[in-house]
Amino acid sequence: MNDIDVVKYTDIRFSKVTRSDLANYWYKYHNSADNPWFAICLKDSQKHIGNIKLGPINYLHSIACLSLFIGDRNSWGNGYATDAIRLISEWSFAHLKLFKLHAYIYAENVASAKAFKKAGFLVEAILKDEVYLSSGKRTDLLRVGLTCERWLKQTK
Repeated sequence: MNDIDVVKYTDIRFSKVTRSDLANYWYKYHNSADNPWFAICLKDSQKHIGNIKLGPINYLHSIACLSLFIGDRNSWGNGYATDAIRLISEWSFAHLKLFKLHAYIYAENVASAKAFKKAGFLVEAILKDEVYLSSGKRTDLLRVGLTCERWLKQTK
């Protein structure tokens, strides 16, 4: 969580994260119905390589925000993010009966944009100069989304 290359497209990069911070986060959200989050683990070895979070879930509108990161650099570029996005999308639509998922991606985060695109998400909006990069420059934020209807069409 303190490796700048791992967190450079997250707000975590603005602060040092301790084990205590991580434990407090886990205790706060590990049983949250509105913010479920999961470990991303390799199927064969069960090695924990990242996390994926849904939420907050807005049950009134049946939508949720999705975020994830792969913290294990050796696992980058292997399709694990796409797999995790597909799995949580399936769970969100089939089990939670949500209407739509969305996520926000820094424009420079090409790998994340590619993973969401491969999982069926489409760019819905570009928020111009929305966030700072580590360099101090501002950059665009992409909002991508996937509806249950589009997900159903893709899975058939």
